[in-house]
Amino acid sequence: MDVYPASDGIALFIRDISARKRAEQKLRQSEERYRRLLEATDDGILTVDDQGRYVDVNDSYCRILKATRGRLIGAHFSEFISPERLKEAEAAFAALRTGGTTPVDFPLRAPDGAIIELVWTSSSYFLPGLYFCCCRDITARKRSERAFETHQRDLQRLLSALPDVISRSGPDLLILYTSPAIERLTGLPPAHFSGKTHLETGWAPDVSARGDAARCRFPSWRWRSWLNRSPISPLGGAAPSLDPSSKTSRTKRATDIWRRRSSSNRRSGCRTN
Repeated sequence: MDVYPASDGIALFIRDISARKRAEQKLRQSEERYRRLLEATDDGILTVDDQGRYVDVNDSYCRILKATRGRLIGAHFSEFISPERLKEAEAAFAALRTGGTTPVDFPLRAPDGAIIELVWTSSSYFLPGLYFCCCRDITARKRSERAFETHQRDLQRLLSALPDVISRSGPDLLILYTSPAIERLTGLPPAHFSGKTHLETGWAPDVSARGDAARCRFPSWRWRSWLNRSPISPLGGAAPSLDPSSKTSRTKRATDIWRRRSSSNRRSGCRTN
């Protein structure tokens, strides 16, 4: 209602604003739902302006960077980038401003100096002059991947040093891996046996029979086979069967000598008593 003075009193102008009030109420409700959605996710969500400054962040992003919302709002994204990665970050932001939205792995540096590994998804079609970014903390996953890679390297070194021949076959019995010891025994590189069955290599007529000794072109070899039921093989792949074999070696001969001597000593002890 608007009030204006008049010669004989005041003039009142009344305008129906019910529709505007309803629209404002719906807008507030929509903003509240949007805010609740942002706060309910574990992913960090933020908006930045054309200058690269944080306009808004959710609680998860504050938790990821271990900083308060007051510390982040208005800060430039470069404040949380390691110096050696700054040019790369600036190039990524320039690509975002031109419409690039490709997911990318990129770490941030928290105010306490900790490096947080993040995977990012961004959009340049949020609002004019504003860019929407979403990130997920993958620090634990990256740590596990590095530990797994180290384990793989250690395992490969171990397999390379073993005198035994170790091969790994898939569910179709095609050879997926053969240890380097095969080349010392046959003169053929491990790659020669990949993609073949044991029957095609001439090693054994059937290595799928669990616990059965197999006849083959190498009669001096001692064969063993078992099924690895682990869903993930230490050498990669899934549901493999492992078929190790070894040629009679100095270790086996030494073991046989030790057993014979132990048996002889026991018999001698019995006669003495």
